[in-house]
Parts: sequence; C-alpha cells; structure tokens
Amino acid sequence: MLQGRLQEARATLLRLGTKKFGSPEPTFAQRIESAELTALEGLIDRLLEAGSWQDLFPA
Repeated sequence: MLQGRLQEARATLLRLGTKKFGSPEPTFAQRIESAELTALEGLIDRLLEAGSWQDLFPA
C-alpha cells in the first residue's frame, strides 16, 4: 500500500513539475526518487508557488 502511494506521488510530482518547469535535472530526479511520502506530498503542494525546480528544492 505504501509503495503504491510513493510511486503515485513521485509520478504526480514528475508529471506536474515537468509540465510547469520542463524535465528535471538528474539531481532533482534523484531527490524525487529517494524522497519519503510526506516530503513528496509537501513538494506537490509547493509546486504552484515555485518558479523552477531549484525553487522547489532549496539548497
């Protein structure tokens, strides 16, 4: 169950982020793949406010 939710959250973030910002750089794609569910959900929530992948993933 958790694995399915993780895959869906990753796919949603990548789909919406790519639509808004273009394809992510490999470092951002790696961070998405290794993120926990709560972090992914937070990133999805912040997509509307971010202006780029860099904004979404502050240093």
